[in-house]
Amino acid sequence: MTGSIKFHFYILVLLVLFTKCSNIDKNIHVRNIDCEIFREIIIIPVLINNKEYLFQYDTGASTSISKKLAKELNLTIKDTVNAMDYYGNVSTMTTSTLPEISIGEITLKNIQICILRPIQGLQSCGVIIDGYLGNDLLPNSTIHIDIKNKVFQVSNSAKPFIQDKSLIGVDFIKNNGAPYIDIYFPGKNSSERVLFDTGSVNDLYRLNTIVFREMLKKGFLSPRNIIDTISSEYNGRGLFGKQNDNFNYIVAFDSIEIMGKKIVNYKTNTFSSPANHSILGAKILSLGAVTIDYLNNKMYFETYAREATDFSSKLGFKTNVNSDLKSIVTNVFAGSYAEKIGLKEGHQYIKINNTHFDSLSVCDKIIHDWNSEYNRDTIECVFLDFEDNEYVIRFILKK
Repeated sequence: MTGSIKFHFYILVLLVLFTKCSNIDKNIHVRNIDCEIFREIIIIPVLINNKEYLFQYDTGASTSISKKLAKELNLTIKDTVNAMDYYGNVSTMTTSTLPEISIGEITLKNIQICILRPIQGLQSCGVIIDGYLGNDLLPNSTIHIDIKNKVFQVSNSAKPFIQDKSLIGVDFIKNNGAPYIDIYFPGKNSSERVLFDTGSVNDLYRLNTIVFREMLKKGFLSPRNIIDTISSEYNGRGLFGKQNDNFNYIVAFDSIEIMGKKIVNYKTNTFSSPANHSILGAKILSLGAVTIDYLNNKMYFETYAREATDFSSKLGFKTNVNSDLKSIVTNVFAGSYAEKIGLKEGHQYIKINNTHFDSLSVCDKIIHDWNSEYNRDTIECVFLDFEDNEYVIRFILKK
């Protein structure tokens, strides 16, 4: 073969390969979906009968609409199903068929939905949730979530989101459509299969009491991992009712690995539920972009920071919000500077730096950039003791 023929042959091969690659690329569609991000809560506007409604994206739930919306749309009840919420409360829900729903440029028809009463956690921000976009809505699609850049995308392929060759796909299994992945505990030769639930908006890793007891039994955890207990006063609420625990444990983990991301010095609260699994919640979205390939049962995580995320309690105390919406110190860790200076459980936490909690609305407390308050060399916290005397603790974290 002469040099000229060889040259033209290689050009022909390259053109054929380029054409094939171009055809593959043309068959991949990425849809940008409008969304609002409230910390890690994802709210997506949808169109039903040419009217806009607001839905929360929830990987731990089936697609559902509110009773009010079902009545407005005059939907026909098809059946009833028994369902269990986060804390094990059981309820009977009615089901129906939603003729059509549009999410951005995507239009879906004859969607099977449940009818329920959504939790209105963003009502103080003027957001009324009309339903949940669940794990069953786009079973053959890829969902890409990057809350740092306020991006929510839907594609028919994971390829556009995994160009970084260092990203490793983590297999997940589906249970009623919901994704379950394995997380690992380095140095312990142990793992746990957890539900990835973006509807669990206050948690990174939430430890199921059944799993916790099994870890103690096997010696993976010991009593030294139990930092403290937390009373029922701070119980949460699920979709169908209140958390029914009398108390829960605060448990410390030296290290957890989630989709290749190392997390150290993490403390979590236990919770009781008949479902024998823990929860990987929406807080993981604050650490990196997540891609969920529902068609191939793969999940990818692109971290915002390569180094391990350290959840050490820099200040040595933990708070929770009581029924009066006051921030109360629930735990003061032994040996901490906060303990030495005299901080007590039950004292009210009223101010950090120049931010007074009473000056913030409930919505402001949700969307405020708390990381900027705590990621400082010097942090000044103000408390009220049991006699309503105000005192200041100044934490110097770096010299």
